[in-house]
Amino acid sequence: MSTHRTSRGAVITALFLAVLVAGLPAFPDATPQSSPELARPAIYVVGDYLHINANGPRPLLQAINSLQQMYGWAIDYEEPQYINASFESAPRQFPPHRLRSMAQTGNHAGGGFSLQFNIAEYGNAPPDQTKLLTAVVNAYNESNGAAEFKLLNEAGSRFTIVGAGVRDTNGELVIQPAVLDQLITIPKSQRSVAETISLICNRVSMQSKVTISIHLDPALSPSTAAAIGGQSMPAREMLSEAVTALGSKAHWRLLYEDHSRTYTLNISQLSP
Repeated sequence: MSTHRTSRGAVITALFLAVLVAGLPAFPDATPQSSPELARPAIYVVGDYLHINANGPRPLLQAINSLQQMYGWAIDYEEPQYINASFESAPRQFPPHRLRSMAQTGNHAGGGFSLQFNIAEYGNAPPDQTKLLTAVVNAYNESNGAAEFKLLNEAGSRFTIVGAGVRDTNGELVIQPAVLDQLITIPKSQRSVAETISLICNRVSMQSKVTISIHLDPALSPSTAAAIGGQSMPAREMLSEAVTALGSKAHWRLLYEDHSRTYTLNISQLSP
């Protein structure tokens, strides 16, 4: 192992990265909603392996936030509509066969997963984003958490992690269409990005009957103008285009608030 590589490992070893899901300033007329505080997952390098250990509420989001900050990737994230009232914040009652499955994977009903990813082939460069994110999503899905997710490549190097199913009260997976899969129509014209995002959320809310409140970091200059719109387009595609117009480091989090059965769309940017 080279001295350079060892130095890099020493710097990253035992690094705990802060997550960025604090409440953001709301649009006018939006009702602020706080998200559960997320624990900091342990992310560190030992030898040729990147280790990730995430536990507690929203462990997948914990890991994604930390990887995003570590490598400077803008990753979008969309939750399903959880069936269980407390999703992953408290233990749930599962049938014996589900508990056996959890014991075999070393995870618990409260939510959590671990991953070891070989980074030897990348030297001092960041790992392949597709391979690492795929491994993270697969590791979470194998942990029998409250939901199941999939990785989508929206455009170029932009990735979105999308909820594809949720577990019912018996711990069985129920496939669920993603709320932003809905096709919407918005006339393409020059308007502020903030207005476009508001229109997108209004269309999705009307079609899904689920309220979506918006919190947008004012540092992103939401008054920036752009011509965005289309006929019968997936809402996610239009939203990604709008958020990208705010800068390459802008990203969004669509979080489901189980107590109110509503969504909160947080849009922010990577820390310098």
